[in-house]
Order: sequence, then C-alpha cells, then structure tokens
Amino acid sequence: MGEDLVWWITFSLTLLCKDIFASCPIFAAPVINITVVEGKTAKLPCSVQSLGEYQVFWADKFSTILTLDEKRVIDDERMEIYRPYTSDWNLLIRDVKVEDSGCYTCRINTIQVVKTKPVELNVLVPPRILNKNEIWKKKEILTKVGETVNITCIVSGIPTPRVKWYRHPLKNTVEGIVNVTSEIKRQGSGERESCIYTVEKPDIGMEGEILVIHKISRYCDGIYQCVASNGVPPAAEMETAVIVECTYCCTGIFIVYRTPLLIFITKYLATF
Repeated sequence: MGEDLVWWITFSLTLLCKDIFASCPIFAAPVINITVVEGKTAKLPCSVQSLGEYQVFWADKFSTILTLDEKRVIDDERMEIYRPYTSDWNLLIRDVKVEDSGCYTCRINTIQVVKTKPVELNVLVPPRILNKNEIWKKKEILTKVGETVNITCIVSGIPTPRVKWYRHPLKNTVEGIVNVTSEIKRQGSGERESCIYTVEKPDIGMEGEILVIHKISRYCDGIYQCVASNGVPPAAEMETAVIVECTYCCTGIFIVYRTPLLIFITKYLATF
C-alpha cells in the first residue's frame, strides 16, 4: 500500500512538472542590437511564446519600468508598445535622442524568476560643424604674404566624423577645384609656388579639424572648404575665404586687385 502511494505521488508530480514547463513563457526571438539615426523611430523587438497569464514589461538601462503589458507607465509620450502580432511586445521609441542609447530589457514576471531579454540601442548622429556661423555661411580671413593662417572646423557626431579639406578658386579666377596638397601649381607657368599645408592634432577633437597654411603666398588664396562625414548622411561642410592682401597680385593671365581704386587702375592700364 505504501509503495503504491509513493508511485502515485511521483507520477502526479511528474505530470504537474511537465504541465508547468509546457506553459512556461519563452522569448521567441534571439538577442539583437538595434541601430537608428537620431530623430528617427526605434523598434526594439520582443516576441514571447506561451505567455499565459504572465505579464510583459520593459525597463531601460537604469532599470526604470517603462511599460506594463500594453500600458506606458512613464511620462515620456515617445514610447509605446507595438503589437503587429499576438506574440509581439515591441517597444517603439519615437524621435530618438542620443541619451536614449543603452541596454533595454524585455521582462516576463514569472512565478519562479523574472526572465529578461536585453536589446542594445545604438543611436547614430550625422556630422555637425560646431563653429559654423549659421547666419554668414562663408567666413573671410584677411592675411598677408608670409603669414601663417589657421582654419578651424570643429565637428561632432556619432561615430566621430572625419574631416577633409578642399580648395576652390576665388571669384574671377579660372583655377579648378583641387584637393589641399603640399603645393599649388602657379597659374600660367610650369613653376610651382610654395604653399605648404599641415593638419594639426588639437587636444580636443580629431585630426583634420584645424588646417594650417604656412608662410602664405599670393597663390594660396581661395575658398577653403571642410567636409565632415561619418557615414551618416548628410555630410556637413563649411567654407572659409582666404584673401591675401597685396598691392597687386598677378597670376599670369589675370591681375586681381583687392580695392576698388586698384580695380579701376587695372582696367585703365588694360586699355593700353
């Protein structure tokens, strides 16, 4: 009689355990990372099978509870639960900000233990030029022959942008667009005029943010353009005009003067 009772208890517990594990909720999707551009909408996936009577809730990187079932429990109206299918408990975050980056967890509050599924959110930021003047989109630097000029292009973005420099001709010249190189070919001749550039490595920032033009010659003037890119469109750019002041500036087939009086004199002399 005692052996029959033990067998019956063991059999009953086995059936009960099988029933418990059969109805135990599980996450249906693997752990993934989500990458989204700042200002867009992020969808953090969470799919649960065999949820039963249990509840699903989301928590942020600070373990703050964001949602419970389909209800939002915080004041941030950008967040909501999106359920295209019955098993889905996706968290939507609209107008994503940089500070939203971090690890979020989809949780199931079971009797035995709280089950969690982490989702890492990475927010990308397009490049920005921090020292760009939004009103005057083109700056001017007046300099003289022999001086050294620094052109600054301080950038931010995620990932860190890279800065490239280009030189365009000033108005009324025929020189084409060129990359910034160690020297610029002199107009109208096969000779080269010294025009030496370097890029500094400042204490804060990245290589390429400061372009240094050493011992400027009259052939170093132009529109200097910095272009910042990090793979997240759009790229950012800023132009700075470098004007070399001199009594007259000959370029082989041009004569470019920097004052109205000299322009008048040039036109007068050109008639002879």
